Amino acid sequence: MEGSDRDKQIIRESLLQIDQLGTGYWCGYSFTWMACLAARIGESGRVLSMLDLYLRGFISRNGFHLNGDYKNLGLSRFKYRPFTLEGNFAAAQAVHEMLLQSWGGTIRIFPTVVEDWQDVAFSGLRAEGAFLVSAQRENGCTVRVRIETERDNLLKLKNPFGRCPVRWSGKEPEKLGNDCYRCRLNAGEYLEGEVLNSSA
Repeated sequence: MEGSDRDKQIIRESLLQIDQLGTGYWCGYSFTWMACLAARIGESGRVLSMLDLYLRGFISRNGFHLNGDYKNLGLSRFKYRPFTLEGNFAAAQAVHEMLLQSWGGTIRIFPTVVEDWQDVAFSGLRAEGAFLVSAQRENGCTVRVRIETERDNLLKLKNPFGRCPVRWSGKEPEKLGNDCYRCRLNAGEYLEGEVLNSSA
């Protein structure tokens, strides 16, 4: 979780209150929005839990999102079956938020990936600032990142590699004191980092 101590306190207290209130008056899409929120604050276990409840309780056999707890699993007091689209979109966004976040001027790669996702990759996900991001994890470690830009921009990347030595290509970023990298990219340029001795 990022932010000031006060921000973190407000988030923790808000989630505690939500947990105390329970899901009785939630619709299906409430679970996916909570998954998105959990991904933003780094709670990967809560993300998966919310997505699991959503998929078990609010998805019909054909994959449609039905707002109510039509299977009567005790997840919500609403038992109806209206079909809406936003729940599935938010579920996909929650997974996206686990893989890539780009808010506050900083790109974060694999910010909320669960421990079980030891080997995972994505290609061409969009980040704020007209960036296209691709990344790969092996054995629980980020081994490769490539960020291309569609317009001139300043790139700020939270270090996804931990303490591993990295070989950079395309551009050489400046290492900042707050565990971030920064470099200016012109339209069509890229920054690529690969962990040394990686098989990626």
